Amino acid sequence: MDAFERWLLRRSAQAVEADQLSGELLTELQAEFEAARYTPQESVQAKAIRDIGMILGVSQEQAEKILASLQAQPRLVRQVLMRCIAEAWLAGQQKVPQTSRVRGG
Repeated sequence: MDAFERWLLRRSAQAVEADQLSGELLTELQAEFEAARYTPQESVQAKAIRDIGMILGVSQEQAEKILASLQAQPRLVRQVLMRCIAEAWLAGQQKVPQTSRVRGG
């Protein structure tokens, strides 16, 4: 498991403990990381391109360029970008808070 995977799982676990995320999401992340270990790199790359395209609403060609651009960055820049992207993704996965209904008189 690489440093980013450890960080994302730890960050997700913190969000689950704070009741911001469903525990199911953490389980899904763990399963995705485990499955990726046994998947050929080409398949992982293709899935990443599909996911980028879906998340950003761009074509496959644009998603390939985005991924190539990210991969071309220095290691530290890649790590910062990946964490920023992951934090934005986690924010989008947060549970919707239950609001109390106030009855007007």
